[in-house]
Amino acid sequence: MDALRKHIDSLPEPQRRARVNEFIQIFQQNNLPPIAQAFTGLKNCYPTFPFFKPEREFREYLAWSDLYDFNHHPLVRQLAQRFSA
Repeated sequence: MDALRKHIDSLPEPQRRARVNEFIQIFQQNNLPPIAQAFTGLKNCYPTFPFFKPEREFREYLAWSDLYDFNHHPLVRQLAQRFSA
């Protein structure tokens, strides 16, 4: 999961939103709405208007903590491993 976070954090804003949207679609297609909702929370950290830095960091912290709850799910682990190589 840490590799996935590093990958997402390394992307510029527009690509970050696009990548998170890809993940949301993957989980929706696999009928996993709670995980898709957790990624939607992460996507909401990157609006088209900028947050103040402390606000954004706090929102990211909350979103990632929600995502770490799903770290045990095989599809989440598969995505995380894809970016750890």
